[in-house]
Amino acid sequence: MTDVFNSYNKYEGIMTAVKVMSPQILICDEIGSAEDNEALQYALNSGVKLIASCHASNLEELKKRRYISKLIKDKAFDALAVLGTGTMCGRLVSFTKTGA
Repeated sequence: MTDVFNSYNKYEGIMTAVKVMSPQILICDEIGSAEDNEALQYALNSGVKLIASCHASNLEELKKRRYISKLIKDKAFDALAVLGTGTMCGRLVSFTKTGA
C-alpha cells in the first residue's frame, strides 16, 4: 500500500506524512536542503526508514554536501548507491553498505 503526496513542498509533505500517516518507509526524491534534512531527521527519530535520491557524480561529491553528509554520518541510510549517466544511465555504478 502506498500513499503519494502531491502539491506539497518536501518539508511539509514529510512532516505531514510522519505525523498523520505513521509510515514505515518514506521515499523522497532530490533531497539536499537544510529544510529537507530537518524533516528527514524528524522522520528518522520517529522510527521511519528512508529511501531518498540526490544528484551527485559520485559518493565523494555526495559526502561533501553539508546536509547529506550529516544524514550519512547519522546512519540515516543502510546503503548508498550511485547510478550511472550517459551510456551507463540507470545502471548501478557503485554500492556501499553504511553499517546502519
